[in-house]
Amino acid sequence: MVDYLKILNKLLLILNLVFGIFFFFFPYRTKWFFMFFIISIVPAIYFFYIIERLGLGEKYKFYAISAIWLNHFGELYFYDSWQYYDKVLHFFIPMLLAHIIFVYLRKNKFPNRFVAFLMVMGIEALFEIWEYIPHTFFGFQMLGVMSNGIMVMSPITDTIIDLFLGALGTFIFLYFILPIRNKKNEKEM
Repeated sequence: MVDYLKILNKLLLILNLVFGIFFFFFPYRTKWFFMFFIISIVPAIYFFYIIERLGLGEKYKFYAISAIWLNHFGELYFYDSWQYYDKVLHFFIPMLLAHIIFVYLRKNKFPNRFVAFLMVMGIEALFEIWEYIPHTFFGFQMLGVMSNGIMVMSPITDTIIDLFLGALGTFIFLYFILPIRNKKNEKEM
């Protein structure tokens, strides 16, 4: 049987590379190639490797590559046209991450939601640090929320709200959605 999800994951990973090459040759966005490569290609390959090593399967690779593509859609259009797109990502992407981490913990006989919550928040904090570095040292606008060239949310407020939304999304997934899914799966067995 053909594993369509595996094919889709490889296609999205290859398109990720094509997207990076496009940005490298795009006339007024050449500096974005550096950002794209570091933010997208390296973590995508790394996430695929880690998920493969953990033995979690193609569905979780799809979660990881989907999160990266949601960011690409933001870079192409949504970050500039809808000022709250970043907030939506900071709410939903930690849910995907919480699912991956919880499944890994459960697979290793340690299904602890609180530990999964702390792990997701640690990753979220590292991501916020990552946003700070290019913003501060390379001049990329990655902190604060801009609308029509006007800052409508300060960098510190943006960071705190991002962390809060990540915590909220993770909490909702681990303590509300996951138990409902587990009950549903138990009934089906």
